[in-house]
Amino acid sequence: MDTITSPGIRDSIESHIKWLDDEIKRLDKQLKDEQCKESVKENHVLLTSVPGIGDLTANYLLALLPELGSVGHKVISALVGVAPYNRDSGNFEGKRFIQGGRCKLRHALYMSALTATRCNEPLRNFYQRLRTAGKPAKVAIIAVMRKLLSMINSVMTRQTPWKDDLNATNH
Repeated sequence: MDTITSPGIRDSIESHIKWLDDEIKRLDKQLKDEQCKESVKENHVLLTSVPGIGDLTANYLLALLPELGSVGHKVISALVGVAPYNRDSGNFEGKRFIQGGRCKLRHALYMSALTATRCNEPLRNFYQRLRTAGKPAKVAIIAVMRKLLSMINSVMTRQTPWKDDLNATNH
């Protein structure tokens, strides 16, 4: 803009930039209003009822995994890319590995799984049991991701908030 010497052209460009900024603000508000429909809000509340799932992960799940609650846990695991695949051939048994899937969602779930190993008692116990059995930390976290994803899928299928059965029986 500093190289434009004509005041008329400069004013025209500045007014166009102001119009674009106003239009961006208007569209952002419209998108936020559309995203706040009741069903999305309800699903968001259901997802965040699971300890370890925060707002960001819930948003990722709602946006990137529309199949949630409508397919089985094995399909969901494969869609996200946390399903174990084998490398077997004949008598040879190779290591299991994960591949494919929706990587942005997998990254968000990884962070949620780390949180869940601290604040979700059943998943914390599951993680500690795997580590005690000699599994590497990352393998155990992937297993927690898969279990967390199954829990989320179950919550969305039932359309009821997550309830810690262990704590419910102790009270």
